[in-house]
Amino acid sequence: MKFNIKKEQLTLLEALQTVAAVVNQGFDEDGTYYPFLCEAAKKGIFMEKYTDYEFRDDVAENYAQYAGIRIEDYKDDINYEQWKDIEKAIEQEIAFRLKRESADYVFRSAAKMMEDFGKEFNPEKSGELLEKLQQLKEQLHSPAREEEVS
Repeated sequence: MKFNIKKEQLTLLEALQTVAAVVNQGFDEDGTYYPFLCEAAKKGIFMEKYTDYEFRDDVAENYAQYAGIRIEDYKDDINYEQWKDIEKAIEQEIAFRLKRESADYVFRSAAKMMEDFGKEFNPEKSGELLEKLQQLKEQLHSPAREEEVS
């Protein structure tokens, strides 16, 4: 099903809101990332911003209406370069958040281990701490991570 385009290009504010909304919908409050929710959000926001689709109160019904769209099928109807820039920004923000969540997890684990370490010296725990810190260092300086973001 092809939907009618009501807007060919987003304003800067709308583009920024689109990036933030898609990324936020892809993560839960614990920082867990759900790629499928991100893709569904991308389609839903595309429908909201660019098409004349009338959203209903039923989320499942709305999703059923646009689940099969291919945004690239609309590349002649919208400023597709802008959409590609939005998608790239979404990918970069997701990569940034995943990296930050990974670092936060390691730091929380390290803090907990240091707290436990202060209570009672345990050589096994100190080895775990050093291992986790080394993993963090490798994650933060990994060339593969930097390539994912660019």
